[in-house]
Amino acid sequence: IENNGLIQIESLEYKKLIGVTLENNSEIYVNYSSEIKLSGGCVINNTETGTIEILSNGGLAQEEPGNTVNNEGSIRKLVDESGSFGVFYMLFDMNNAGILEVDENQQFLFLGSNITLNNMETGVLKGFGAFDITSNFINLGTIAPGSEDSTGTLQVTNYLNLSPQAKLEFDIAGILAGEFDVI
Repeated sequence: IENNGLIQIESLEYKKLIGVTLENNSEIYVNYSSEIKLSGGCVINNTETGTIEILSNGGLAQEEPGNTVNNEGSIRKLVDESGSFGVFYMLFDMNNAGILEVDENQQFLFLGSNITLNNMETGVLKGFGAFDITSNFINLGTIAPGSEDSTGTLQVTNYLNLSPQAKLEFDIAGILAGEFDVI
């Protein structure tokens, strides 16, 4: 399936992708979701022009090993309309060469000892929220609290891997006294 438009997921009903390769060249919005299951060797390729915006609690999980998300674009966990705390879990192998971003009071969970989060050299984990990582974590990329325009606090809990190639990108001083990023 090749997406050059907009895919919106707006239902709390059970969803399952079986043996599909999804090439996202544009936008996927997850507005309301519980759990989306991947099965049968599913592959989601979020290309450089692809954006996946998650405004819902829930998760994307595999039923059995062998399902992968390859991210070269951006995947963002955003605050929903209520502004409340939100969690989205990921249970599949992910190769991140793009941006994984989490808003304030939001959390991405990468769970499971049988899966791998591979943050490649061009990959960036950033934002103001939290990454809770219990999966295998290979980090050759960048961890950057806040955003380009603003300082911030980024939490990485459970498992943080800083290989020799990895980068921590943060402000040690800001325009105003006391303005700096925090990890």
